[in-house]
This record gives sequence, structure tokens and C-alpha cells, in this order.
Amino acid sequence: MPRDEKKRPQGRPPYQANEQTKAQIGLMAAAGLTRHAIYTMLGIDKKTFTKYHEEDYQMGLDRMVSSVAARIYRKAISNNSNALSAGMFLLKMRAGWKDALCIVTG
Repeated sequence: MPRDEKKRPQGRPPYQANEQTKAQIGLMAAAGLTRHAIYTMLGIDKKTFTKYHEEDYQMGLDRMVSSVAARIYRKAISNNSNALSAGMFLLKMRAGWKDALCIVTG
């Protein structure tokens, strides 16, 4: 039998991204897990993760940041006792405010 007729499968089959894995990665990113933690837990190679799931990871991360930012914003505009610190935090992060060291000499 000639060699060409007897072909063996070589290596692993190509990776197939599915909706369940995409959703799982989005949730894990929203929970604050790192890329490394996610692809290690799911048994996905780093390059494969970057190629097929970077957008899923980023969307989950953006979802988490959006939720936390909305919560801080609601606190900042409330009459709550934490409103001042939440407002200052938002202004430092988004409006360029900085803590100033004031030295009074007399």
C-alpha cells in the first residue's frame, strides 16, 4: 500500500470556539479573573485564547468595570455618608483631580 493512501491524523484537531465557552470566559473576566487564570483553568493555550477569546475576555472585563463605575457614581450623587469619598474618587480617576499636599509655613 502506497504511503499516501494511509494518512494518519496529525496533532490535535483544530480548536473550535463555542458559545458556552465564550460566555464562561466573559463571566470569569467580569468576576476579575486574569487571562492567565482563565486559559489555565479551561485548558486553552495562551495563543489560542488570544486568537479566539480576547474579545470575549475584554467584553467581560468592560462589563465589570461598567457595573462598578455605575455603583460608585450612584454613591457619589447620593446623600449617603460615603458620597464625598465616592465623588472624590470619581473626580480623581476621570477628571484629573489630584491630592495636593498643602504645607503651611508660619
